[in-house]
Amino acid sequence: MKTLLHFIKDESGNGVIDYCLLSCLISAGLIGPLKLIGQRLSIVFMTIANALVIQ
Repeated sequence: MKTLLHFIKDESGNGVIDYCLLSCLISAGLIGPLKLIGQRLSIVFMTIANALVIQ
C-alpha cells in the first residue's frame, strides 16, 4: 500500500510512462501466442463437435 501511495504521489511522471511501456510490451508479447493457441483450440473443438454429430 505504501508503494502505491508513493506511485500516485510521484510528480515526475516517469513511473507512469515506464509502466505503460512495460504493459504494452507484455501485451504485444502475449497476443501472438494466445492467438495461435486460440486457433488450435478452435480446430480441436470443431473436430470433436464433428465427431459427435449424430446422423
